[in-house]
Amino acid sequence: MAWIEFLQRLKATGMSIQQMQQFAALRYKGDETITQRRVLLEEHAQIVQKQISEWSRNLSALEDKIDHYKQLEGEKRNG
Repeated sequence: MAWIEFLQRLKATGMSIQQMQQFAALRYKGDETITQRRVLLEEHAQIVQKQISEWSRNLSALEDKIDHYKQLEGEKRNG
Protein backbone atom coordinates (compact mmCIF):
# COMPACT_ATOMS: atom_id res chain seq x y z
CA MET A 1 0.00 0.00 0.00
CA ALA A 2 2.82 2.43 0.85
CA TRP A 3 4.34 1.83 -2.60
CA ILE A 4 1.09 2.81 -4.35
CA GLU A 5 0.78 5.91 -2.18
CA PHE A 6 4.35 6.87 -3.04
CA LEU A 7 3.65 6.48 -6.76
CA GLN A 8 0.56 8.65 -6.35
CA ARG A 9 2.69 11.32 -4.70
CA LEU A 10 5.19 11.17 -7.54
CA LYS A 11 2.35 11.55 -10.04
CA ALA A 12 0.86 14.44 -8.04
CA THR A 13 4.20 16.25 -8.20
CA GLY A 14 4.29 15.92 -11.96
CA MET A 15 6.68 13.03 -12.42
CA SER A 16 6.16 11.48 -15.82
CA ILE A 17 4.90 7.92 -16.22
CA GLN A 18 8.20 7.10 -17.92
CA GLN A 19 10.18 8.32 -14.91
CA MET A 20 7.92 6.41 -12.52
CA GLN A 21 8.42 3.28 -14.60
CA GLN A 22 12.16 3.86 -14.49
CA PHE A 23 12.01 4.25 -10.71
CA ALA A 24 9.89 1.10 -10.36
CA ALA A 25 12.32 -0.88 -12.54
CA LEU A 26 15.22 0.27 -10.39
CA ARG A 27 13.32 -0.65 -7.24
CA TYR A 28 12.61 -4.08 -8.65
CA LYS A 29 16.35 -4.64 -9.19
CA GLY A 30 16.99 -4.21 -5.48
CA ASP A 31 19.46 -2.50 -3.21
CA GLU A 32 22.15 -2.22 -5.89
CA THR A 33 20.10 0.63 -7.39
CA ILE A 34 19.65 2.68 -4.22
CA THR A 35 22.00 5.43 -5.42
CA GLN A 36 20.30 5.62 -8.82
CA ARG A 37 16.89 5.89 -7.15
CA ARG A 38 18.12 8.60 -4.80
CA VAL A 39 19.57 10.58 -7.71
CA LEU A 40 16.32 10.25 -9.68
CA LEU A 41 14.34 11.52 -6.68
CA GLU A 42 16.78 14.37 -6.05
CA GLU A 43 16.47 15.51 -9.65
CA HIS A 44 12.70 15.39 -9.42
CA ALA A 45 12.76 17.23 -6.08
CA GLN A 46 14.73 20.06 -7.74
CA ILE A 47 12.06 20.32 -10.42
CA VAL A 48 9.32 20.38 -7.78
CA GLN A 49 11.19 23.10 -5.83
CA LYS A 50 11.44 25.20 -9.00
CA GLN A 51 7.71 24.75 -9.62
CA ILE A 52 6.92 25.74 -6.04
CA SER A 53 9.00 28.90 -6.46
CA GLU A 54 7.22 29.75 -9.70
CA TRP A 55 3.81 29.08 -8.15
CA SER A 56 4.74 31.26 -5.18
CA ARG A 57 5.74 34.15 -7.46
CA ASN A 58 2.55 33.73 -9.48
CA LEU A 59 0.43 33.65 -6.34
CA SER A 60 2.11 36.81 -5.12
CA ALA A 61 1.33 38.53 -8.42
CA LEU A 62 -2.30 37.43 -8.19
CA GLU A 63 -2.58 38.69 -4.62
CA ASP A 64 -1.07 42.02 -5.64
CA LYS A 65 -3.62 42.37 -8.44
CA ILE A 66 -6.48 41.44 -6.09
CA ASP A 67 -5.30 44.09 -3.61
CA HIS A 68 -5.10 46.61 -6.44
CA TYR A 69 -8.70 45.89 -7.46
CA LYS A 70 -9.88 46.13 -3.85
CA GLN A 71 -8.20 49.50 -3.60
CA LEU A 72 -9.89 50.66 -6.80
CA GLU A 73 -13.25 49.43 -5.51
CA GLY A 74 -12.72 51.36 -2.29
CA GLU A 75 -11.87 54.53 -4.20
CA LYS A 76 -14.95 54.10 -6.38
CA ARG A 77 -17.20 53.73 -3.33
CA ASN A 78 -15.66 56.74 -1.64
CA GLY A 79 -15.36 58.85 -4.77
